[in-house]
Amino acid sequence: MTKNHFQAKSTALISTIPFALLMRNIQLTTEHPKAADCNWHHMTIYGHIPQKEIFLMNREIFLTLVKRKVMMGAGVKSGDAIRVLLRYEPFFQNNIALLTKAKKGLPPEAVFDFMLISDLPNEQVETALNKSVKTFQNYREKKTALDAPTSEKLLRLFSLYRKGADVFGSLDAFIEWLSRPAYGLGNQVPQTLMDTITGLELIAEELVRIEYGDLA
Repeated sequence: MTKNHFQAKSTALISTIPFALLMRNIQLTTEHPKAADCNWHHMTIYGHIPQKEIFLMNREIFLTLVKRKVMMGAGVKSGDAIRVLLRYEPFFQNNIALLTKAKKGLPPEAVFDFMLISDLPNEQVETALNKSVKTFQNYREKKTALDAPTSEKLLRLFSLYRKGADVFGSLDAFIEWLSRPAYGLGNQVPQTLMDTITGLELIAEELVRIEYGDLA
């Protein structure tokens, strides 16, 4: 395999690896090289690197490309959706803050902010929040605060998307993951689970497993 061919193939493979997993292995490579090698091998077993010999044969080039991916990923959080999401972050930093804000009620504009962030079609938003978009439009026109259950659901969704953006390196990558069957969720499509609090908790747990490389 030529160097150019290797670089092209490695770049394609690296693009499939969750951002947090790359970050974790970069840190291991710096602090504990032997542990890092073991963890790269673990990733090959569970399908994140389909051809482990690519890493074994060209370790330095591979890690250089990974670092480039990490640097690119760190810069994707400047979009409008992320800026909107960060406005809600103080309200989901912990359960007390979330509960307090949910009881006060979010402004109806929060629904439309979620639609911007999630890029979900209206039908899926309505399913997730158990109300029609038209109802939320009426709330906005009348400046009626959202009820506590809807506010809580939205804050948990905001929290989930924030975590997902961190784990995958961008909102776009997380949204793509949400739309595909996830092995750790019994091959269910994550976004179909977002209509219940339990479903959101299952997705959040899967993100933690991905973040720490526990993919078994």
